[in-house]
Amino acid sequence: MIKLPYRYIWQNPVLRPVMYPVREEKLRDFLLIYDEADLVAQNAAKPPAELAAMVNAELLSRSQRYNNMDHNALLIEILNRFDADSAQQRYPDWLRYMVVHFSGMRYKSAHGSWANPSLLIPKLENMLQETLKKATPQQVTGMAQQAGLQNLPADLDGQKNAIFNHQTAQELVNPGLSPEQAGAVDLERILLMKDRMGFPHWFWKEVVSHTDLRLAVQKGDWMNDWENLTLDDIHERQVSTDPRWQTILFEWIQDIAAWREKHYDDLTLVVTRAVCNELSEHIHHLRDIKPASGLTGKPIWYHNMASGPAPVGDLPEGVPYFGRALNRSYFKPGASILSLGWTPNRPNPWQIANPISGVDFGERSDPTWKYAIVNNEITRTQPAPPPPGQPQPKHKDEKAGPLGKTTIPQLKQWLRWIHEAIVVGVFDMLNGPNVITFETFPKTGINRTHIRNKQNVWSEFIGFDPGSAFDPMKDSLKINDLMEMLRRDALFPAPSPLGDESLSFDISAAATEAPPLEIQGKPAAAAQHIAGVWEGLTQKQREVVALICQRYSARDAAKRLDTRTNIVQARLNRAMARFGVDTPEALQALLANWNFGELEEDSSN
Repeated sequence: MIKLPYRYIWQNPVLRPVMYPVREEKLRDFLLIYDEADLVAQNAAKPPAELAAMVNAELLSRSQRYNNMDHNALLIEILNRFDADSAQQRYPDWLRYMVVHFSGMRYKSAHGSWANPSLLIPKLENMLQETLKKATPQQVTGMAQQAGLQNLPADLDGQKNAIFNHQTAQELVNPGLSPEQAGAVDLERILLMKDRMGFPHWFWKEVVSHTDLRLAVQKGDWMNDWENLTLDDIHERQVSTDPRWQTILFEWIQDIAAWREKHYDDLTLVVTRAVCNELSEHIHHLRDIKPASGLTGKPIWYHNMASGPAPVGDLPEGVPYFGRALNRSYFKPGASILSLGWTPNRPNPWQIANPISGVDFGERSDPTWKYAIVNNEITRTQPAPPPPGQPQPKHKDEKAGPLGKTTIPQLKQWLRWIHEAIVVGVFDMLNGPNVITFETFPKTGINRTHIRNKQNVWSEFIGFDPGSAFDPMKDSLKINDLMEMLRRDALFPAPSPLGDESLSFDISAAATEAPPLEIQGKPAAAAQHIAGVWEGLTQKQREVVALICQRYSARDAAKRLDTRTNIVQARLNRAMARFGVDTPEALQALLANWNFGELEEDSSN
């Protein structure tokens, strides 16, 4: 059975600097935050000035020591602290999991980062069956010779079955395997099918980037090569004589949120990136909670779960809650801190702050603005300031004719949810009580902020679900996987020499480092043509193409762009005609590796 050299991306020294760009920094932050809290508690009786001098001196010494530690030494220091807390009073399982597996992870949406390998295999099998069904006896003979198959059955159907079984690695199929073993077999089958079926190079790279096969990357530059196809790869894909490869890839990865169900089902780490609400979902899953997805849905989900009169004093233990934090008792470990803010750009459906019955957002805090709720969106407007040194320009409604009114330009802003953080606890630090969180801002990992910034602040809401322990019977897979992912010796594997060179993926530098004039001896006309078409589109056509390629429907794109659906469809049709495709799906496949700035589910900036 296939044995990958690493269990987790952060263990791979080639991938760690890119996938976890600030990992060592955030491991040090974890140690120092707990160090400061301990030192303050242990010396609380000292006068403030003496306490500050002593704690700062000790923290400086420890910081210097941590700075001299490499990655593994820092992790060992943290695991030693976990081991000393056998009752898990200070470091619950969910916090241990997140510190070990998410500290320092890059900030980017997890959507599209993982696809289920077991769903790829049937698509490849179907393609091969179609090929064999149409194959002539001479073609079947050629396929058998190329595969090195001998002693084939005499009848044509038997020969086709033998070729099918060989090219799809049917010899590895075993229905009696555990889920973990079955997953490893799926990867091994794909690895064999790559050579036996002759995967195009660009297709193979996409398969690796979306599965645990990326754990076998040993050399080169991941970001420049695997996540962004080179010009060679793009050209190879565009001139392919068999479009079925593109169709298979598109159908396989179109469920961009597949990671969500996978993690909830078994807690295995399948993402290599996350934004704030996706990070919080991982923590919820570890607390046996399946929350609403996206920032917009989370407050409504919390509000619907909370029942009974709102507390007026401390928040009781084990009580669901949604509202503002009245005091430090509201910052329960595992609770969400959901932050509101204003934006001059209309938020997407996963960010907008829709009104919630019975909840006062307190957004009318500035009397210089005029507030309104239109189409379930909270907005505010005020006259735009005149340009420096110039009179305020006025606009007349030309469409209304002589009766048209003259108006002053208006500034408009939308209320949106801007961030979600998960509470670790409230620690007394040198500068007073701090809310300790695990979140993506400013960097993914443990962070701190003074309680005054979160308690009784109009823009800060607490959502809390007490969660529950995993059921030993129903959740045995989750329990076993959680234990495995925190098992000390599994976190420090000894990479053994790879006996199979096919698992040693040598990643070359990206073509963009030295832009070639030719690809495989031919002009790079395909890539240049696509870029030329893009440059020739109008700005409004580009906006529509970008949204459609991010899986927006024409109707949703119209809402996002504040226009009519038929206008969006007309712009899309013109753009598709320019690209030479006739369906949105074909356009998405054509531009599958383009970066449109990703309208992520949140932004912490």
